[in-house]
Amino acid sequence: MSPSRTQLFPLVALVLFAALAVGVACSADPDAVHPSYDRCAAGDTCGLGTSCEPAALQTTDAGVARFCTHGCAVDGDCPGFAARCVVTGDGGVGQCFRECARDLDCRAGSTCHGWRLGGVRTGLCVPHTGVRRCNAAGECAPYDDVCDGSDAGASFVDAGGAGVCRASVAASP
Repeated sequence: MSPSRTQLFPLVALVLFAALAVGVACSADPDAVHPSYDRCAAGDTCGLGTSCEPAALQTTDAGVARFCTHGCAVDGDCPGFAARCVVTGDGGVGQCFRECARDLDCRAGSTCHGWRLGGVRTGLCVPHTGVRRCNAAGECAPYDDVCDGSDAGASFVDAGGAGVCRASVAASP
């Protein structure tokens, strides 16, 4: 007795799924791209129509951080989910940054920092290399951050008495 079509369908589907899974797992993508708003190096390919550019906003002392971004004039020019346009200089042309409420919202190589857009405080994922030390919130400029000396009882204050600049976007203007 041979199996009916209704009995064969789940078996065929399972075999096709397994073949696709093995093919995907075994094939390397030679044109791997960084997702939008990810850290990158010059010449890297970026996704969602972004390109690897020097970051206008960054927290690094080791040269210029690069990330996958897009030129913009307004938020609507920025590709992807939760992206904001930040114009930092004259000329009306800015860069797109990913919006965040905490560091976990950002891709590796970026941290969440406070910024004022249109007078409203928001968080933006900013490329970084390490933490930004401070003794007072004013030292976190140009970011609208707080100078945090502790987190859940664990002190971030170093031997010199410095804390860490952190976004505090929960508190509004």
